[in-house]
Amino acid sequence: MPRRTTITLIKPTEREKKIWERISLKHVGGLVRQGSTRFPHDMFSCCYGLREKTDPSHWNCKMRGGPRAEWWAYMMEGAHRILDVGCGFGFPSFYLASCGHEVVGVDPSQSQIAVAERYRQEEGTAYSLKYQVIEQTVLPFEDNSFDGATFGHSLECVGFPEALMSEVNRILKPGSPVAIDEEDRGIESKTHPVWEKRGIVVIDEVPYLGVETRICDPYRDRRYMIRLEEDGKLTGHLCRQAPVGSFIWDITLEEAGLSLEQVLNEAVEGEYGESVGYDAYTLKDFLENMGFTDLKYWTRNDGTTFAKELQAVGALAHMPDSIKAVSRALVRSIYPLSTPTTLVSCESP
Repeated sequence: MPRRTTITLIKPTEREKKIWERISLKHVGGLVRQGSTRFPHDMFSCCYGLREKTDPSHWNCKMRGGPRAEWWAYMMEGAHRILDVGCGFGFPSFYLASCGHEVVGVDPSQSQIAVAERYRQEEGTAYSLKYQVIEQTVLPFEDNSFDGATFGHSLECVGFPEALMSEVNRILKPGSPVAIDEEDRGIESKTHPVWEKRGIVVIDEVPYLGVETRICDPYRDRRYMIRLEEDGKLTGHLCRQAPVGSFIWDITLEEAGLSLEQVLNEAVEGEYGESVGYDAYTLKDFLENMGFTDLKYWTRNDGTTFAKELQAVGALAHMPDSIKAVSRALVRSIYPLSTPTTLVSCESP
């Protein structure tokens, strides 16, 4: 049985207390990530599939464009060399490279970088695009070596945001554009916890217990990946349920007919990570305290709303697919709203 670890969390849930009572946990700098190293067309069709820029339901069509991708393209217009911080599987870095920018995508997850690189090799060899695995808060680049930076739902995964943003400031030229897409925690419920997810993830026939927890006041996300005994009773049972030939497969504890206690009995080792969440006001305070200026908030209630706004201001429906700049010009026509939202642009000091 692993050594028990003293719990050091803010507002731990009852399930988290059970985990900490049963197993020793290694802390990582941000949220623990799991991901397939295989090419995930079937897993992420919204990222890689065909799209129609005038179709509001295609908000999340990322690699090949769509309303969301065009917002990033507009915000980085004029930037030559862009750093995509926390690029994950390659968005928005791949799309920005397809628009002619030189892009470097960085992420601490080796498996997600492997997927991004696989897609680049298959679809983007003509682009000036490079992916690199980095530590959470260390950027191995020279001062003033980039003139744009993007964060696509990645700032919320950082364990030490002040240290990372100091690094971003260092590598950006003064006055460079920065675009950030984050969840707005202010619109969520104030229950404790806000939500908690529990399930089994089988990666290459190795089972893990995955637990995700979100709390508020203060905003925190925590994620656990706990490896189970490979020769345990549950392993064979779970692997037999996995589809034949699947590299990664997941199922909730309820679907598997298992309790948290049953799974923890076969826990071997685990990692956990914690990150800070934001509402529009805490994100504004954070960016201003880090020296960023010219903050603007952009409307984005959902993909349908945003796409309809694009259509309302001009000729989006008549845009030839080969002319990328037209929809960016339309985004320019959407003035920043006073209502707090999740798309934020600013400039480096």
